[in-house]
Amino acid sequence: MTQLRQEFVSSLRLRNYSPKTIKQYVLCVSHFAAHFGKCPKELGPAEIKQYLLYLIDEKKCSWSHYRQAVCGLRFLYTKVLEHEWMAEHIPFPRRERHLPNFLTPEEAKLVIESVEHPKHRMMLETLYATGVRCGELVRLRVEDIDSGRNVIMVRNGKGQKERLTLLGAEL
Repeated sequence: MTQLRQEFVSSLRLRNYSPKTIKQYVLCVSHFAAHFGKCPKELGPAEIKQYLLYLIDEKKCSWSHYRQAVCGLRFLYTKVLEHEWMAEHIPFPRRERHLPNFLTPEEAKLVIESVEHPKHRMMLETLYATGVRCGELVRLRVEDIDSGRNVIMVRNGKGQKERLTLLGAEL
């Protein structure tokens, strides 16, 4: 492992980035360096722009992959190599906005009623009524439910964050 990569990984770890994010950022930066066959220290704004255009035009990568590459390069150049001016040369993509697909109340009712096992039906009802994620539902405990205040405490949610969500009257 090169010294720059060690600095990069340790800076990410010190800022409490998740292991998956660290792995992805390192991968993105290594692909960037391999594309030009040079150390990132030797590459500047022109190469970054060229590489990002390559990701969009030739590689046709997804926007999530593109955003990860941008974030990894921004972190490397601004936090590790301390080129604060570099952030303006690494454009962050405009977020695409899509309207989510929702089930109508009738469709949701049909889906829930089609499940025969009471435990599975309760899980579907809880998911639908509270908006918790599947992983959060699986980790839900009885003591997390406060029926007096009609809330559910979601512990260790996405990003290891805790939050409250409403508990429906029927639930």
